[in-house]
Amino acid sequence: ARGLCLAKVFLSYAREDASAAKELADCLTGARHEVWWDNRIQGGSRFATEIERELKTAEAVVVLWTAASVESAWVQDEAAEGRDSGRLVPVTS
Repeated sequence: ARGLCLAKVFLSYAREDASAAKELADCLTGARHEVWWDNRIQGGSRFATEIERELKTAEAVVVLWTAASVESAWVQDEAAEGRDSGRLVPVTS
């Protein structure tokens, strides 16, 4: 029920931080935000296309910054999209 959600959130993180990302996603969901992160991609999905669509349509881009994520080109690109569009919400772990 999208109407009950506060914001549509795109969660960016490094694969090595999947457990911390799940914990953050659970917290955001518990606070009534709609959270999209790549664990929601179904088998056979066009990975890059789906990520791009979700990134462009999110109201907030939450980036989980860790030692691993600062080295990830994917996370850096997603963070840049959030920054450039005024939707970046940085979080540290």
